Amino acid sequence: MTADLVRNYAKIGIQYDDHMSLPSRFSHVDALSHSQRYRVMEDFMTQIKNSVKAARRNTIVSYSPSTIDFSQPHHNVDWESYLQHGVVDEIVPQYYRSSSNDYKIIINRDIPRLHGHQTSLIGGIQLSGPRTPAGDVQKMIDLS
Repeated sequence: MTADLVRNYAKIGIQYDDHMSLPSRFSHVDALSHSQRYRVMEDFMTQIKNSVKAARRNTIVSYSPSTIDFSQPHHNVDWESYLQHGVVDEIVPQYYRSSSNDYKIIINRDIPRLHGHQTSLIGGIQLSGPRTPAGDVQKMIDLS
């Protein structure tokens, strides 16, 4: 379906969010080891990227997961590995925080874990929901 979309409609890129996951708490999922769960998702996202690139080579494949510490145990997504193995072109983690200080804490926690792939990360900023002061939004943009 994604390849069809890319092939038939000139899109610069396609982005999946944290709903593209293999949630825990399902018996057939929980029966797998963590490495098997991560592998299922990485293989699936690799198939998506390959089909997108076959349909339109220059299309950006982007993924917008939750934070690393939430994605791994709850969604069985190891997006650090996605960057290391070239599974996606960019990662836009949902760093949705209502203060620039909280945003800075999470950026400083995740960035060192990316081992040379920091430029493939674009921090997602919350612009709706709980009110984030404009000054904090600007600080978050600057931190990104």
